[in-house]
Amino acid sequence: MHPIEAYIKKHGLTIKDFAEQTQMTREHIHALISGIRKRPRAENALKIERATNGEIKAEWLIFPERYKNEIEEYLNKNCCEAAT
Repeated sequence: MHPIEAYIKKHGLTIKDFAEQTQMTREHIHALISGIRKRPRAENALKIERATNGEIKAEWLIFPERYKNEIEEYLNKNCCEAAT
């Protein structure tokens, strides 16, 4: 599961709600969650970090391989199974 998807579920949001919070399009958020788009641009990763009050870190989105353990820990703590 993607950290954005876990955040959305944890907070009872829709993709539309999250898109509005981040000032991004629903399509862009969906593309990130589904893996169609592997990484957001730095400015969008920062929008996500700000909108989640740092719960999802920009570095996780830009460098997911480097932060795999932190991401898995977040997913495990927030209702979801870690991505393999």
